[in-house]
Amino acid sequence: GRLTHEVAKPLVRQVDRLVAEARPGHTTALYDRTFPESRFVVARLLHYYGMGEEDGVEDWCGWHNDNATITGLVPAMWFEEESGRPTEPQPGAGLFVEGRSGEQVPVPAARDCLGFQIGEAAQILSGGVVHATPHMVRGHIAKRGEPKLCRAAFACFIQPQWDADLQPPPGAAFETIFEGREESKLIPPLRSRLKEIPVKF
Repeated sequence: GRLTHEVAKPLVRQVDRLVAEARPGHTTALYDRTFPESRFVVARLLHYYGMGEEDGVEDWCGWHNDNATITGLVPAMWFEEESGRPTEPQPGAGLFVEGRSGEQVPVPAARDCLGFQIGEAAQILSGGVVHATPHMVRGHIAKRGEPKLCRAAFACFIQPQWDADLQPPPGAAFETIFEGREESKLIPPLRSRLKEIPVKF
């Protein structure tokens, strides 16, 4: 968890630089709200239970955005559920993100890498320069007679303090939060949930 948190710091600083180029009033709000002004980090060990054809379920976790500024992801581990033996990631299962054109893209992660995705707090604080990453976790459906496979993952949600005020950079209008890409049709749009700014995290 600490490694993921530390690696996220220079990434968020780079996002601040990107935002400052597009929004001249922006300084270091993403970094400041997320690191020195916040102790609100949620690390979660996630276990996705094995599924078979008879279970009638396809997705481990449906489409959503994270609330955080940035989420750090450690590559998932796969196991045979009954025996506990490690196994390989399965094609067509695991983490998927929605691309800017609406395509659903699998995200295979190398074992020696960390993954990061942007959350809605960053979208608000950047005034829409960066957008939250719509994502989901698709399950592996074991055929009858095959072992069910489960997935274990570690996610570190790095975010502003729970009572922090979130708003776009100075001079950026409310509407800029939603510009830059069409909102996903797979989840309730942020525009319908964010009614005013500033908003408490």
